[in-house]
Amino acid sequence: MNKYSFFFLLFFLTACKKQEISPNNPIFGEWQWKYSQGGIAGLTITPTSAGYNKKILLDFKYKFALFKNGVLEESGQFEVVKATSIFQKEPIDFIKLSNGKSYVISQISEKELILSDNFPDGFSYYFSKN
Repeated sequence: MNKYSFFFLLFFLTACKKQEISPNNPIFGEWQWKYSQGGIAGLTITPTSAGYNKKILLDFKYKFALFKNGVLEESGQFEVVKATSIFQKEPIDFIKLSNGKSYVISQISEKELILSDNFPDGFSYYFSKN
């Protein structure tokens, strides 16, 4: 890890403020991956082009489970935090996973969730609720 990555990670971790979220928050549930867009080439990746399906479960006890083709790949804890992103100056919602990954919650509704990488040329990940 270079020194710039370390300082960014340190800034992100210290700038975050954990949020308590209501049990009726739409983030909870089973989310099916529909596609991803982004990268320097502006790619669109779908389950068909990638050759696999993914889904993520987010439960009321702040646990996540990530499945690939129906097989559990990873699980752990998550939290929703307010932090500054590259997209705007005011703090916005991030989902922070216990595996060290975090994503901007770009959009959320009862049926749609869009998570985005918080760096230039990152991807946005589009999910729908089952």
